[in-house]
Amino acid sequence: MHYLLSMLPMLVTGMIILMTGILITRDPAQKFQIIFNESLIWGGAFFLSFGAEVLLVANV
Repeated sequence: MHYLLSMLPMLVTGMIILMTGILITRDPAQKFQIIFNESLIWGGAFFLSFGAEVLLVANV
């Protein structure tokens, strides 16, 4: 359980860095709302996929 709690801040930090990078490097011609939704999708997918990996490693 300690391993999971120590990995949670890394998951959240990675998600925030990914979402911020998408928002910063967006094409100025695109609407902000579309890019924001896209960054939420990528951030959520990162959290779910890396979180699943952390859970698998914790159970091994």
